Amino acid sequence: MKKIDYILLSRHFHGETNETENQQIFSWRDSNSINRRTYERLFKLCLEERKVVVNQDDLEEIDCWGTILSKILAES
Repeated sequence: MKKIDYILLSRHFHGETNETENQQIFSWRDSNSINRRTYERLFKLCLEERKVVVNQDDLEEIDCWGTILSKILAES
């Protein structure tokens, strides 16, 4: 199973990756069903976090990835 750099994945969800990095992520995502589900779950969590940040101006500096990791650990 291919590994993914979760910092890279977080940057991807924030639109901060280039085409080469996106291809690396898509290759990882498409390599098996577990990676696809992981990608989809993390993407959904990131979108939910962005909604919170958009709705609360004082949270502009919040780190989306930290919140995502906290949610993943809570599910374990």
